[in-house]
Amino acid sequence: DDLLQFYSISQYWYHDHFIGILQRHHIAETETSGGVKWAGKVDDEIVYSYNGIYWLRSKRESLLPRAPLGEFASEQVYTSSMIELEDGSLRFYSMGDIGEHFGAEPIEGIECKNNLFVSEMRQCGFVCLEPAGGYGYFTTRVLIPRNGDLRLNYKAPNGVVRVQVSNKSHQPISGFSFEDFVELRGDDTSSAVSWKEGKTIDDFIGNEIRLEFQLFQAQIYAIDWDFQIRYGDPIIERI
Repeated sequence: DDLLQFYSISQYWYHDHFIGILQRHHIAETETSGGVKWAGKVDDEIVYSYNGIYWLRSKRESLLPRAPLGEFASEQVYTSSMIELEDGSLRFYSMGDIGEHFGAEPIEGIECKNNLFVSEMRQCGFVCLEPAGGYGYFTTRVLIPRNGDLRLNYKAPNGVVRVQVSNKSHQPISGFSFEDFVELRGDDTSSAVSWKEGKTIDDFIGNEIRLEFQLFQAQIYAIDWDFQIRYGDPIIERI
């Protein structure tokens, strides 16, 4: 985006990754003189890093959307504090401005005031996978489990989540298919998974498997599990 400049960033260590809150300055296309841009709107974007040096952008969407025109946070949003609460949810403190970013005084009669905002997010709620409509499916790479404590952060208040275990060729393993899975419904940030007859992922510790997911009116936020990724996994087209 030619009209986007990065303003500043605050960073946090979160669940074995670095999470950054990147402030973005949407500059005015009419401001053509000089290298420094003054006018424009400001909002935030979530970025992440594995080492705190090289940063990757995610969905490139605003963490907190700007408010309707004329309200606080309609022109500028600066989120500069992220706190993890005891239940795992996240709390953000932001400054919201009613006026644009200015290097000098704004136009006569235009106010530029700000206010503090507090907002919260579920644990690991930065992104999720959700079907566009009907059933949705996704599959992991080939994984080698280190333990059997597989937990899902999901939301399905009026839907369902199913999981099946397959081999590296995408063939379901007997007893661990979608039909055998004990369905997940509701809303939970750390739900254990199991199949009929009490079967769990313990059976596959140290073996190469895939996890396949089936969602209906549901969202998956995170898979909490200790595993090794088998790199060099060939891509198999499934039509």
